[in-house]
Amino acid sequence: MIFSDIYTVNEVYSVLRQEHLYTSSSMPWLYTSLKDVKYQPALADSVRNKLNEIFVFNYLISGGMTPPIKNEEKHLIVNHNGDQHLSYETVVNLGFNDLYQQGGNFKHLINQTNTSHLSDVYDKGVEALLAQHVNPEALKNCHTTSHFYGYLHDSSGTPIAIKIGQSQSWSESFNPTGNDLMDRLVAHCNRSPIYLKPEKIFHIDGKESVRLNCKYPEAFYKERKGVKESRPKFTQEINSQKIELRPEQISRRHLHGLSSAAGDFLTEDQGQYIYSVLPDARERVYDNGYRKGFQNFRLDFEFVFEDNELVDILLFRRTHHEFDEVETLIP
Repeated sequence: MIFSDIYTVNEVYSVLRQEHLYTSSSMPWLYTSLKDVKYQPALADSVRNKLNEIFVFNYLISGGMTPPIKNEEKHLIVNHNGDQHLSYETVVNLGFNDLYQQGGNFKHLINQTNTSHLSDVYDKGVEALLAQHVNPEALKNCHTTSHFYGYLHDSSGTPIAIKIGQSQSWSESFNPTGNDLMDRLVAHCNRSPIYLKPEKIFHIDGKESVRLNCKYPEAFYKERKGVKESRPKFTQEINSQKIELRPEQISRRHLHGLSSAAGDFLTEDQGQYIYSVLPDARERVYDNGYRKGFQNFRLDFEFVFEDNELVDILLFRRTHHEFDEVETLIP
């Protein structure tokens, strides 16, 4: 166990190479050794200091339209094989335009996090999130709905990639290279904002990736039939029927949306491999001839590009979600 308890865990696979890559364990920053040494994991001081720089970051100027920094939104992710730490990921939620403007071209962020080596990567993020002005002389700024979601780090804790996104629909500028597959991914995510909250990752080695961040709402509301028009509509619950959802139901919709039969992001062979790593996901589970139920499951995806070509698709199989075991039996 990497942390002091099991919080959120993913098993990560390469869909193109059809192999298991590593385990990804996550814990809120407040309950890691970065915040208090009574918690795990045990880290070298140099690694701890590098990882902590974004967690203790503060805006040069706060208040006003600058979104507040919430400690409860900060998470540390350790990618590992057994007890061996392979890499890290820091999760925060900061205003990207505020970081871009304060100090001028990320100067304050770079100084506070020692990330001058990522200057070109920050520039790519700006290109993707730059707001378009009618007046060519207007001050450059990024969309106010754009976010900075943290870094990917190597095994020494050094940041090697940035994660960005938008709270509203992605614009065409999010894919400045004009890659057709990435364009279709953007359109796919924009059509399903309730179920997908994507982020784009710019790597120092030139790779770019789109992580879908599949969402799993517990319910949705369907309008009741035969509701009289004269009936007051005070609440959604009065005039709507609450439909509860299971993670496996949403997972199947995610898979269908990406399949060759719908979005055409995954081939039939790739779909078969994905089902092969999800235990009992396709059929009902039987024990001594008695039907026991379906297996619950959650998943997520990341599409990785290099030189404008797709080089990998990462599958994240969620085994634990916020302390709860995911792959339980559904009667």
